[in-house]
Amino acid sequence: MFLIGISFAWIAGIWLGSLFDVPPSLVLCAILPVPLIFIFRKLRKRLILLTLSLLFLFTGTWLSPILSHQSNFIATYNDRGSVEFKGMVCEPAEKLDNRSRVLISIMEADGRPCGGKVLYSTYANSILKYGDVIQGKGLFQSPPSFGDFDYRSYLAGEGINSTTQQLDYRIIESGSGSPAAAWIFDLRKQLADSLASALPEPQASLCQGIVLGIRNNISPDLKNDLSVTGSAHLLAISGLNLTIIAGLLLSLGLLTFGRRYYIYAWLTLSIIWFYSLLTGMQAPVIRSAIMASVFLLAEILGRQKRAFPALIFSAAIMAGFSPYVLGNISFQLSFLAMVGLIFITPFIKRLGTRGVCAAAGEEGFWSKLLSTVMDSFSVSLGAVMVVWPIIAWHFQIISFVGPLTTFLISPVLTPIIIFGSLTAFAGLLSAVIAQIIGYVTWLFLSYMIVLAWAFAVLPLAYIKTSTFNSFIIWPYYALLLLLINGKTVFSKIEKHWLKEALAHSKDWSVSSGEMIGRKAKWIMTPLLIIAFLTSLAAVTMPERDIKVSFLNVGEGESILIQTEGQNILIDGGPSSQAVELELGKLLPFWERKIDLVILTHPHLDHLTGLLEVLKRYQVKKVLASPVPSDLPSYQEWLQLINSRNIEYKTAQSGQKIILSNGAILDILNPPGNVIADAAPDPDQNAIVARLSCGIHSILFTSDIGSETETRLLRERLVKDSDVLKIGHHGSSNSTSTMFLNSIDPYIAVISAGAGNQFGHPAKATLGRITESGINSIYRTDLNGTITLKIDMENPGIRVKTER
Repeated sequence: MFLIGISFAWIAGIWLGSLFDVPPSLVLCAILPVPLIFIFRKLRKRLILLTLSLLFLFTGTWLSPILSHQSNFIATYNDRGSVEFKGMVCEPAEKLDNRSRVLISIMEADGRPCGGKVLYSTYANSILKYGDVIQGKGLFQSPPSFGDFDYRSYLAGEGINSTTQQLDYRIIESGSGSPAAAWIFDLRKQLADSLASALPEPQASLCQGIVLGIRNNISPDLKNDLSVTGSAHLLAISGLNLTIIAGLLLSLGLLTFGRRYYIYAWLTLSIIWFYSLLTGMQAPVIRSAIMASVFLLAEILGRQKRAFPALIFSAAIMAGFSPYVLGNISFQLSFLAMVGLIFITPFIKRLGTRGVCAAAGEEGFWSKLLSTVMDSFSVSLGAVMVVWPIIAWHFQIISFVGPLTTFLISPVLTPIIIFGSLTAFAGLLSAVIAQIIGYVTWLFLSYMIVLAWAFAVLPLAYIKTSTFNSFIIWPYYALLLLLINGKTVFSKIEKHWLKEALAHSKDWSVSSGEMIGRKAKWIMTPLLIIAFLTSLAAVTMPERDIKVSFLNVGEGESILIQTEGQNILIDGGPSSQAVELELGKLLPFWERKIDLVILTHPHLDHLTGLLEVLKRYQVKKVLASPVPSDLPSYQEWLQLINSRNIEYKTAQSGQKIILSNGAILDILNPPGNVIADAAPDPDQNAIVARLSCGIHSILFTSDIGSETETRLLRERLVKDSDVLKIGHHGSSNSTSTMFLNSIDPYIAVISAGAGNQFGHPAKATLGRITESGINSIYRTDLNGTITLKIDMENPGIRVKTER
């Protein structure tokens, strides 16, 4: 009680100090109860506790502004124009598709010592690395708020009080950070690359998020599914995440090792800190690991009842070092999840144990299995019951399927972490071994993705509310606290309600359990073998049909050609995330090979996505436009090709590429004299190719305009084609009437981004397409990814769209 009292007082003081400015003299008020200690001797202990609590309360209130602002002086320069600064990159740059975010720890501002962190966002691949000391000028701003999302408070919870998108800097020193931290960050990057190479999307980015805490590549659709099903917290490396993992490991450890020497607890403790190491020992992870360790050490020392005072004390220490942590959602989830594990989970476990004993008996395989399942359920439900108001408050979503989704997903978190870690480390040694282990990881990740999607599409799975506030939170926690202390209420539920509910089903459930137990071992094994062999036969069946998919990658272009174990990728679009997601949908999960990558021309809306493709896939050959570029992304493209020893060829009219099933890809453009031109136009000299597959043909026109179309017609390089990929995303200066009439297609495909700023496809172009007699027009902005399935010997082309 003593430790709880002073810890609560200190935390309350820190919180009050963030709201009000108080004079140091207020601390003297703590001595007011001292004379009463000598007058009322019977109340001495309580008065001493009161005195110390007041001392910690007023001291915390006085020190809170000092502790909060000691590392945030840079915030005083917000919105005040250009500031000369000096700082160090304190974390590796975070790449978010086509932009980067860099966290800078400020050392000086306008020539004076300064502290605080600045979040620098740039729409370019940052060259900054951890430990780089930079100097220059910047415009620092107060973080904005976006509608219902208080971005400013969110960043403040991470110790960030300034943002900028305008920095003029130079690197004056490198390698100034901690060597240990640099090693951890480098290892983390290598492990992330291993997962990206071994797993397709979206499984790879989901595994990176769960295992390594790298969540920036997770697709918006998957994030939304996890959010509306109340399971987004499983991605955040918080106390809730570690609590569920710790609970599952404890249950499995008890089932495997029993209570001898507390092996189950020591093993859980080791895995949690190893997990923390993998995630880069970020502040939220360390806080969560400390709180989980408090509970586990109490379990090892046999002082489970002392876990809560130790938890409160550790929270008080964290608040003292970083007062802003009280508003951090990761801290709140960490603390409340542990409260749920300490107080709510044991009660649910007792109910579950009695239910299992009544249904399946006290001994036997099914009894142990059901007990383990119930223990896992009690962990997830106990945590969710305590944290859901905080999640609803922060994200304005109340998920009715949250507890069930969390319960069903939670058991696979531990296998994902274990096999995901094995996959990542194996990738450092052998890509083949990593891919084999990755098959197992892929199964668990796919289960999680499918389950989140299935619950997200259910009617009334969730409601969005912009009115959820603290007036709902406090009564809920008051009621929960009352139930926790209402032992008589719980005892009645346990002794009477549960007993009556299960008494009549005990005999039937035991007998049925024995019958299932006797027959399961004879039925399950043959069924699993048959299912595996059937699936293997289905996925390895050779297919002669050719599939051409126009990928939905936004305002850009990317096309995948698949036939008989051969993959050809034409362009990669403007987003590495988008093209990886589409490839993950279309290629088998084990397929990490692309036989040929074609870059039609070096513009970012065709090039950017290919950079990540070269990193993640085993690319055998590259065919590219002869037109060079000064873009940094193009230079990176050339470096990747060189470093991976990929065979590189320059495209030229007249080349032929024979596909594995006999189809032919003819290169029609660019002409052979492109390099002689002093300033060749990338669009007009883009690669144009015609795919001839039996009686069918498709013309890929990239971004050529009417000028190149006229030359191709004049030189008789193009022929009739069944399918025409409309040039330059449907811009008005492409796809002339003469070109359309000469090609005479009956299917037109337009690759464009929804709501793009260029107005593609242009109304004039759509008018010309319609007037030419083409009735089948497909657009990626309206139809999503468009897949054509072609039988080389039979007429007709089957078209499949996402929407």
